[in-house]
Amino acid sequence: KQKTAYEIKECDWSSDVCSSDLFKDKLRKNAINHINKLTKDMGYLEKLNNLNGMNLVYSQIKWIKKHFNIEIDDLK
Repeated sequence: KQKTAYEIKECDWSSDVCSSDLFKDKLRKNAINHINKLTKDMGYLEKLNNLNGMNLVYSQIKWIKKHFNIEIDDLK
């Protein structure tokens, strides 16, 4: 029997790892990578004394950290 779209999105409870958890982990890793890039951008903007750009980047970092529950220790 072919699975419906709803069934495909649901976890396979017989397995130890839920595919939606893997998807969330991938999103979280991408968010951390993006924060690391934004942090580098922040340093560049600081050298240019671009306060508007720095505020924008800071707001983006703050939003990402909040929505993906990222702590300072998670960033490398």
